[in-house]
Amino acid sequence: MELGIAQAVLEMSVEYAKFRHQFGKPIGTFQAVKHRCSDMAMRVHAARAQILFAGYHVESRTDDAAFQAAAAKTMATKAAKLNTADNVQNHGAIGFTVEHDAGLFARRAHMLEYALGGDLGAAPRLLEVDRHRFETLPPAVDQWFSPTFDA
Repeated sequence: MELGIAQAVLEMSVEYAKFRHQFGKPIGTFQAVKHRCSDMAMRVHAARAQILFAGYHVESRTDDAAFQAAAAKTMATKAAKLNTADNVQNHGAIGFTVEHDAGLFARRAHMLEYALGGDLGAAPRLLEVDRHRFETLPPAVDQWFSPTFDA
């Protein structure tokens, strides 16, 4: 749901940036609007990638499936909240009105965050001590050329 909100407001912002003109040209040509839309797109892509990655781990029943799922939830929540805020900014004054959907999406993103456990809902899983298996990491670079190094 949160990824869907992030994607929907990205599309809403891009269409509005093409349609709305200021100073005789579309607002999508202004650097500030371009950068916000670009940031929105990157958040959507990153959240989608993490969700797919988490889905693979859950389906495969790997040891870190719960960690990946918690990371996906956190990324989707952040993408939805930040994208809705950028969407309101891209729409300007009309985005702040009750009649426009930009505010509706922002309220929905915040409501979903808390309905699904809030920012802190996934935190215990993400902050577990044993979430990484460091014994599988290669030795530090300074040990590569030591006479006792066994690869």
